Amino acid sequence: LAVRRRNPDVFLDGEYRGLDATGAYRNHLVAVERSNGRTSFLAVVPRLVVSVTGEATIPPIGDIWQDTALPVPDAEPCTRYRNLFTDEIVTAREFAGRATLRAAEILSSFPVALLQRLEGREGKS
Repeated sequence: LAVRRRNPDVFLDGEYRGLDATGAYRNHLVAVERSNGRTSFLAVVPRLVVSVTGEATIPPIGDIWQDTALPVPDAEPCTRYRNLFTDEIVTAREFAGRATLRAAEILSSFPVALLQRLEGREGKS
């Protein structure tokens, strides 16, 4: 909620769009983007995780997501995002001609993510 209060132009007037995951567990991720062109936030949340974890009592994080990925419209390969819950940086890579974030990286250490697009690209300030 603090992020929402600090960015009212994005959350009140920005574009809202659902994102479609790809890969083995594509139906087990819900992702939405809020963007005003300058600032962008992606929320990523797993769903129906028993199918992902194989009924094991483990959190749905890391490599358990296999090839599941999230194509990000309006992003380029090397676009960086900061996970506001963990402070980890994830970088979009090119896959099938689109900038894509791997679910295993997005959810590497925490089972939900709020990603903020960073200024510049990897290797540039």
